[in-house]
Amino acid sequence: MSASLPISSVAASDRSRPVAFALVFLVLIALHQAAGIEAYIFDSYIYWTYSAPSVLLSFTPSIRGYLYLTLLMPLNALCDGLLGGNKEPFRIVVSLIYAWALTGPASDFFARVFASKPPSTARRTVFALLPVALFPGLFLYPLSDLPAVLMMTAASFLAWRIRGRFWWLFAVLAGVAMGAAYNTRTVYLFGCLGLLLVCPAILMRDQPSVRRWLAPILLLLGALLISIPQMVWNQHVHGRASPFVIADVRGKSLMPSQLYWGITVQRYETSIRQGEIPSRFYLDPAGLAFRDKMGGDLGEPSIAAYIRLVVRDPLVFAGIYARHFVNGVDVRDGTVYTKAISSRRNSASLLCFTLLFFAGLVAASRGGIRWREVASLAPLLVPVLAVVPGAVETRFFLPIYLIAFSIIAFEFNRSALVNYAKRNAAALSLLYFLMGSIFMAITNASLAILQYGLP
Repeated sequence: MSASLPISSVAASDRSRPVAFALVFLVLIALHQAAGIEAYIFDSYIYWTYSAPSVLLSFTPSIRGYLYLTLLMPLNALCDGLLGGNKEPFRIVVSLIYAWALTGPASDFFARVFASKPPSTARRTVFALLPVALFPGLFLYPLSDLPAVLMMTAASFLAWRIRGRFWWLFAVLAGVAMGAAYNTRTVYLFGCLGLLLVCPAILMRDQPSVRRWLAPILLLLGALLISIPQMVWNQHVHGRASPFVIADVRGKSLMPSQLYWGITVQRYETSIRQGEIPSRFYLDPAGLAFRDKMGGDLGEPSIAAYIRLVVRDPLVFAGIYARHFVNGVDVRDGTVYTKAISSRRNSASLLCFTLLFFAGLVAASRGGIRWREVASLAPLLVPVLAVVPGAVETRFFLPIYLIAFSIIAFEFNRSALVNYAKRNAAALSLLYFLMGSIFMAITNASLAILQYGLP
């Protein structure tokens, strides 16, 4: 796998960026104008409200990570403080940032992982616009999912630079980015672990041993540097200077609570249909049966107790996890706050499956996915695996689609794909039909038991 692009290729790559950036920026601005969102709701309302200078600087105990709110604070001060609620500056700034990130560093990172040729303008644009089409809500609202994914992608992108000059500086910067991703969305703690393992095993495998094992230490140093304000925050609010984000729900740790919710909840959505309770929980009959078998009460949530439950009946939990994964990649609610009834959006579900199948087809036509590519993507993949046991929302699975879209955008080769499809036409048709039928059956069955509130 190539660790760096030739100089001539980099120059060609640089020329492809401005046009792709401009195109994606214009699409994002048009998307904002079409949506016309003037007031934020639910999670986005919480993020926006907490980013107000008067709230953020008052050390409100319910605030968890400081970084994303701090990044939002100047926009909040401008939009609500100076412009009386006009959200136009927010729309412009986030469109600029997302267009730059997706057509620039993110495109370069994924192209490098797959050892692709330097991305053309068209390929960069396709890669950026596919997530806009599938997850428009993440681009419209102040939510932490997309920033956290891009921060972890930036950490991985910077980590590729530690093989060359100033390697120590890039290692620290990669650590800063991975710490930022974790602070923005705590599940990326698992992404940090993935990058710490990938760094010596993959990126630095042919470097001197001292440098290979010093790099992870510098990554941790960078993560600690970005966590210093969090330590000050935690000391002031919680009485302990921990660099970790303290996430509690009603006085209980968030992680075990999420795991216990995931036993009976297959997927969660937020509705903005008039006259409807916002929280939609789609329940799992097998999980409900397991809870009933345990006497109707699974006890106080804890990691140790949850592990004992899994060990007690691993097949039940294997089925729960499989259904969670399928529901996670079934993006019927890409707007995040949805008016449509999900059971009526089978066309969106079929589109999701088709996109993933097509990405797999492109990967197969170029010889499959190499283990080093999978390992290099571990910082993005591991957090997705970590959320599978809990009560899933489809926006948690954005990294899966970014990887799939990068394969489609950067690895697509028409002649190779046509030749592969011709050689395996019958098998591929059967596979698409069988896997698509299973996918649709699982997702539709998951929508059968709807409850407005946690079971």
